[in-house]
Amino acid sequence: MRTIRIDTNESPYWLYDSCDSWKEYVSGDFDETYVIKGNRELKQITEASWYKRATDIISDFESEVEKEYFTDITETQYDRLKEIVDKCKYSDDFETVIKVLRVIYPEETFGTATIRGYVQRDWQKVLYKVNGADIKLLEAYYFGMVNEVYDETENLCTVVTDDDLWNAERENKVGSLVREVCDIPDDEEIEIYKSDGYIKTTNWVKIQ
Repeated sequence: MRTIRIDTNESPYWLYDSCDSWKEYVSGDFDETYVIKGNRELKQITEASWYKRATDIISDFESEVEKEYFTDITETQYDRLKEIVDKCKYSDDFETVIKVLRVIYPEETFGTATIRGYVQRDWQKVLYKVNGADIKLLEAYYFGMVNEVYDETENLCTVVTDDDLWNAERENKVGSLVREVCDIPDDEEIEIYKSDGYIKTTNWVKIQ
């Protein structure tokens, strides 16, 4: 018999404390798949090599770097890029960057999206490689819309999104979801507990 506890009271602090381990739940190549930027109050992620290359090219055109220094693009690309940058209003705007990306990476497909949390101030802009991206999953983990699932018997912990848990509860399939995320065989018995609010009590000690 395995005992499983699903904590829905708050997002797992260990995903957002001081590391980026939450990225592993979204994509094995997260930093090359997603660029997140826009709301400066929240964490921005701009590590992707393709994003850096695009913004460097835009910067070079804005700085009027001589044509002969653009050795890694064709003349046709140069003319198209110059036209794009000349017309752009904001050099770091995702719409401008994506136009540049489509010229320098014609074999790739890029997209843009806005992800949102549960409160009005929780939003971010996302620029991403379409191949391998899951925007709904990114949104859930970036804004902490997830729940900790703790296998008390095996002392193991994993995470499920709010949407996955809600759908499983609605369809009476929480057991199937738990077996899937915790890798529990169908023939092994489980009992599942879900948090129901949070009660904080004070322990009073007589001192006189």
